[in-house]
Amino acid sequence: MIANIKKYEWLGAALILLGAIMWGAYPVIVSYGTKTMPPLTFAALSVLVAAAGSFAYAAATRTLGELRERRAVWPLLVIAVCGIIIPPALYFLGASKTSSVNAALLLLSEIIFTVIFTPFIGEKNTVLKISGAAIVLFGAAIILYRPGAPVVSHSGDLLIILSTVLYPFSNFYGKKVLHLLSPATILFARFFIGGIFLFIIARLIEPSAAPLALFIAHWPLITSYSLIILVFSRILWYKGLKQVDISKAVLLGMTFPAFSMLILFMRGEPISTREWVGFAVLMVGTMLVVLRPSVDQTTTKYAAPVNYGPS
Repeated sequence: MIANIKKYEWLGAALILLGAIMWGAYPVIVSYGTKTMPPLTFAALSVLVAAAGSFAYAAATRTLGELRERRAVWPLLVIAVCGIIIPPALYFLGASKTSSVNAALLLLSEIIFTVIFTPFIGEKNTVLKISGAAIVLFGAAIILYRPGAPVVSHSGDLLIILSTVLYPFSNFYGKKVLHLLSPATILFARFFIGGIFLFIIARLIEPSAAPLALFIAHWPLITSYSLIILVFSRILWYKGLKQVDISKAVLLGMTFPAFSMLILFMRGEPISTREWVGFAVLMVGTMLVVLRPSVDQTTTKYAAPVNYGPS
């Protein structure tokens, strides 16, 4: 099994896992931020700062000229709508109405939707793939679940589940457009388009919010979240996604609860036996995911470009 895994796959898996370490802070920061700021305004400001950061990165790597590629317009629009506009809007609204634990736990719904979606694009569901997905989901759930606390108790939880439904489409077009654009250009385009639309939505739904005053008051949180979690971790994600199939990338990315737990442990917070068991289970699932060779990507629907527009 290991002999069938190419060197670039090991690199891709390592990059995605490194990004997952950073992503472990995502639900905690969002849960905290939405308790102190209007959720949609917080989302919009964060994405706009991420757009500025990714613009600087794209300029530094001299890839902005790739935006002239017309075949990339449709994929970028889908990525923005399905990855930056609708999901974060639903997630930030949901996170403002539920606990940080549920905000993290329910993000794992993406695993289920990925397993359902990927066979339609040429990534077959094998025993190893389903086993890895189930064990990662189970291990992460053990870490995050709190006995006696309802998992889905109100509208906020449902909004978080709904926020993950469109991610498979964003991942599919993200994988597809990597044939045409570099990660730096993709990030800038998705954050720029998404940030503008999120800002408009925020002004319509939260007209009393003062974006500039909120940014000045909370700039350390917004800036660090935007540049480290949104930009840098997503750079690693796209560079890793280029090397492995979508299923493998998503399942490795969903290991973030284990890294959240380790960060808390290093900060001196007590970790229960149940959480350590969940960590061990999740690591077994991660090993299965890493050891599964990616599918032959030339046989998938995100293979080399032919037509990138809507069919």
